[in-house]
Amino acid sequence: MRMELPPEFIRRVQEQLGEEAQAFLEAHHFTVPISILNNPKKPASLNHERESQVPWNSFGAYLKERPAFIRDPLYHAGVYYSQEASSMAITQVLAQYPFKQDAVCLDLCAAPGGKSLVILNALAGKGFLVSNEVHRSRANILDENLLKWGHTNHLVTNTDAKILNQLNERFDLILVDAPCSGEGMFRKDEGAIQEWTAGHVQACASRQQGIVDDILPALKEGGILIYSTCAYSPQENVGMDEKLLAQGIEPLPLSMDESWGFQALTSNKNAFQAFLHKVKGEGFYFAAYRKRSTIGERSRHAIFSVEQHTEEMPYVNIPAGFTAHTWKGEVYAIAEEQQELVAELEELRCMKRPGIPLGQWKGKDFIPAQGLALIPGWTEAEKTELNLEEAWAYLRRETPNISGSGRGWTLASYKGHSLGWIKWVNGRMKNHYTKEWRIRSRW
Repeated sequence: MRMELPPEFIRRVQEQLGEEAQAFLEAHHFTVPISILNNPKKPASLNHERESQVPWNSFGAYLKERPAFIRDPLYHAGVYYSQEASSMAITQVLAQYPFKQDAVCLDLCAAPGGKSLVILNALAGKGFLVSNEVHRSRANILDENLLKWGHTNHLVTNTDAKILNQLNERFDLILVDAPCSGEGMFRKDEGAIQEWTAGHVQACASRQQGIVDDILPALKEGGILIYSTCAYSPQENVGMDEKLLAQGIEPLPLSMDESWGFQALTSNKNAFQAFLHKVKGEGFYFAAYRKRSTIGERSRHAIFSVEQHTEEMPYVNIPAGFTAHTWKGEVYAIAEEQQELVAELEELRCMKRPGIPLGQWKGKDFIPAQGLALIPGWTEAEKTELNLEEAWAYLRRETPNISGSGRGWTLASYKGHSLGWIKWVNGRMKNHYTKEWRIRSRW
């Protein structure tokens, strides 16, 4: 059954694309490309059959068909993520304008987390990323996906741009993947078609302008802004380009291989659109800018008041450059060079977590955190290797029917990649997989 696109959307597209409009509209009925983002910290041989690499991102790959990701324990271990290919193009900004070693980045509208993972891959362990989401339930999903990725140079906040803009001139890069009309996802999400109206497009454009205006004070002079949407409308895309240039934000030209299919929408070559009939991916717009004007010298310096934790913790192996701190009853590892940033965010009361969760004390017992289990090299605990059926049971938070000689805490592992914690008591295992992450489906 062919989807019915909104007539007003069709008319506008015909005005935008002229003779190419028909090819674009027909592409909405093509099979949706399936792509994944691989995690360089967790290399593995996947069961999914690759078709080709995503040409604009070395960690991206197309698959020949869509697997049932929920059934693959390696997906839950953070070995890879189901990520739309067009949106991986933001890595070109970081590749063509690399950051200094201590760069601090912000993904402002980050849930569910795919673009944060793209940024973390591009940073390759350098710099630091603050991933933010204003909606609490979506912030929980964001936190889960980032913890599974197992990188250590990030934290998660749960607030809006009007709060974060108090961090005057704090960030070297800000990504605003703005809430939009969702036109670029029509092929994947028919619900977006039902919600689409011309009025909704205009309301999104106004909201996007407000978000960008609110967050610009937090961008350093000379810092980079990436603005993106999954829409095609001029109001949401090039309309924002015109407004930013009028504010003295300068365009940042990008060199995009013509064979990739991205269409430059500005003479400055700083804004590009993925159209379905040209790019193997969904509809995605992104533009890059540099902030040259400044609102004044940075003056905010909060006092780091998160309590340092000095008690020795079993199973924990914190590398140099991190120290343990107690925050809201749990122990976190915080990068020493980011303590001032953590202090400022704590003062704004917007942190979901201040660093890498290590665990918490219950009396004399230390309960290791789920996030700790997913970071390669951060724990000295032994592994309990599970087969596929046992891994499914574990991820459902059931107790696999296995026995063993393990003692105390060990890592539940599948094909060598950790899934979470097991505690052995009198030869029997207890499942400590995070309750909120458990698989509810059965097959």
